[in-house]
Amino acid sequence: MNIQLVAIYPLSHWAKVLRRNLGYCHDKKRDADYLYNLQTAMNKNVESADAIPDTPLIYQCYLSISSNAFVANKWGGETMGLTLDGTYDVINVIDGDTIKTNLNGQDVNLRLPCIDTEETSSSSPLKPVTRFAIETTQWTKNWLAARNNKIELEYETDYVITGFYDRHLTYVYAAGENYNLACVRQGYSPYFQKYGYSRGYHEAFLEAEQQAMSDNLGIWNDTSHAGDTVRPYHLLKMWWDVRARQIELGREEKRRNNQLLYLPDGLDYDNAVLAATNREERQVFGEVKRVRIAGPGTLIELSIKLRKQLSLYVYNDNPQHDRIINYLTTRHLSLDTDLPNSLLKQNFVFVKGLLQIYHGKPEIIINDLAQIKEEPF
Repeated sequence: MNIQLVAIYPLSHWAKVLRRNLGYCHDKKRDADYLYNLQTAMNKNVESADAIPDTPLIYQCYLSISSNAFVANKWGGETMGLTLDGTYDVINVIDGDTIKTNLNGQDVNLRLPCIDTEETSSSSPLKPVTRFAIETTQWTKNWLAARNNKIELEYETDYVITGFYDRHLTYVYAAGENYNLACVRQGYSPYFQKYGYSRGYHEAFLEAEQQAMSDNLGIWNDTSHAGDTVRPYHLLKMWWDVRARQIELGREEKRRNNQLLYLPDGLDYDNAVLAATNREERQVFGEVKRVRIAGPGTLIELSIKLRKQLSLYVYNDNPQHDRIINYLTTRHLSLDTDLPNSLLKQNFVFVKGLLQIYHGKPEIIINDLAQIKEEPF
């Protein structure tokens, strides 16, 4: 296996991530030694974990996962990540894209990536409540019940990834079939690439969506929504694709430059805090979520997860203040109050600057518009 592929994220995170997700625990001194040995092996591009001296089970497990994750998964995908062993019981179907199960004795909600079914309750104008949502939820319940409500879970990455509200982002399999793909293929959801293309099933999702459109199924059939509220799917998919292309640019830069702080999936947040503590100059990739007045300037939030953010700050006395804020709000900030214009904005940016800690969170002072770009520095 090619261990070099492991190095998408800094090694300092793997011990913490693996301890949390695989249940192992080592002291910091031993972790440091193991990380050094792992780095040495990666630099030599060794062929197996056995070549790393004193490699504990925690890293053998990770290397075993990685050797499969970036080549092929057991479901036949192209390049996927962590697959949990065993099957899990479906406790509740919340709607077509959210399922509750029990992981390690704890009830958790699974938010299924690359699908976005219609809503039974919502406060967003982009996600109106529809009658078709009830039909979708019932179809999901029937689909899972026909497979004994036993599911297997697969993450897109080599670690347990959660969304903004800490819901696990996983593909769900039942009786060997990918539910996420089935949902799109039957027309109950579009291919939802708002948060990036599927790493392992992009082509499969495109084919599934094309099939549903060709067969005039579900959301693609006007009779399904006769007299009902309709989401503007074709317009939404244009916006989602703009975002997905930019996310892919960030992913590619992270593979090329491991010093990039890649914020969309949250794993680099602790690295950002560490870099800010050390006052390092770094490049950051993230999504502009909010712009607001704060003290003697304007704060721009690059939101990551609930209660986690990296902020950009522009002082009022900066001669470029208005130009910087005007650019960010005009080009990159999407607001529900500015529809449909917001749907075609480019939400993601690359930012370069000196990181510092402010009120416990990482921050970059923006002095010049040249610190913000749509492509890597």
